[in-house]
Amino acid sequence: MAVFIASNALLRTRVQIGTSAGGSPILRSCAYNGVSPSVAADDLIAVSQALGTLIDYPIVETQFSQTDLVA
Repeated sequence: MAVFIASNALLRTRVQIGTSAGGSPILRSCAYNGVSPSVAADDLIAVSQALGTLIDYPIVETQFSQTDLVA
């Protein structure tokens, strides 16, 4: 029987760097690779909030994605 094996995870934050002439937010992404696949959601939010204090733009979204191997 095949199983999933967590191999890598990625934390991505989206920041708003401004507003377009039409009023839409201008967003950019920052990715942080090498996150433990077993990390807790509360820990990811805490890290995202800590990163937010170090940058000039507000974090508007925090994403987590995991890559699994099938064996």
